[in-house]
Amino acid sequence: MAFVVKHVEMHNNAPARFNQMLSIHSHIVELKGASMTFKQDIINAQDQKLLVTVQAKIACVDLANMRPRRIPEAMLGEFSRVI
Repeated sequence: MAFVVKHVEMHNNAPARFNQMLSIHSHIVELKGASMTFKQDIINAQDQKLLVTVQAKIACVDLANMRPRRIPEAMLGEFSRVI
């Protein structure tokens, strides 16, 4: 079993600079049987300016055939706790 990126949307609001301290906030916004969607905000840690917003859909696949499979129940339970 593995997780693969199925779809990504990214909005660049402002550039980050070399050696700039960044804060990355990530949370699950949708959890389904074989996939989940994360939202991530990348923020300038010094002035709290939002630099980038990312939304990524991640799918669970069977490594033997690379076809979608259900996320194991134990993992679904843990992911559900943090939504």
